[in-house]
Amino acid sequence: FTCDKTEEWTDPTIRVSRTKDFTLNCKAPIVESERTCEIKFQASYEGELHQSHDVFVIAESEFAAGKTKVSPLDTETKSPLKISASWSDAQPFVEKDNAILYLDYEYSGDGIIEKLRSDAEKTNSDVHFTIPSNLKVQDDRCIDFSPDASGTFMLNKDLTFIAGKAKRSTCVFETGAAQPIDQGKLSLAATFKYKIDSSIPITVQPKKSI
Repeated sequence: FTCDKTEEWTDPTIRVSRTKDFTLNCKAPIVESERTCEIKFQASYEGELHQSHDVFVIAESEFAAGKTKVSPLDTETKSPLKISASWSDAQPFVEKDNAILYLDYEYSGDGIIEKLRSDAEKTNSDVHFTIPSNLKVQDDRCIDFSPDASGTFMLNKDLTFIAGKAKRSTCVFETGAAQPIDQGKLSLAATFKYKIDSSIPITVQPKKSI
């Protein structure tokens, strides 16, 4: 096949829940008998993931009363990348206890994400998160992340995907409560490059003689 572009994308951005078409005019090869050919194509784009997770910590006096119930909310944007955040214990946490955060990475769809990149300068890693005031990271117990000057935790090593999953990250926090029921929010963001390799099968028949 020989293909010619019929248009140029002046704006490569594809908004959420939108589609964008790219048109090619292709000429089939001359064949002597029917055959199936493939038009192969490759595409890549940069995407983002944003999510937040409620964190409830209660004072020891509130825990002693034994009546506290909370309903933490989690929100996230739609994305082929998924970072699942889970905790070692059910909420609410009790002040001065340890809370262990687990981050599990995977992606879905027809494309691939090769890896999530770190940044030695701690300014532009592919994954970063912020913690609320009711959590404090314990020294050297958040191995895959390092805080920058503003307190944002930046991914400090590359995470490579194998069979759609990357190695789990673990962070250990000490909890604190400035009030009987202290509610905060952990916010996480990620950027990634998603690559798609695919093909379209097309049957080509010989031209009929007149």
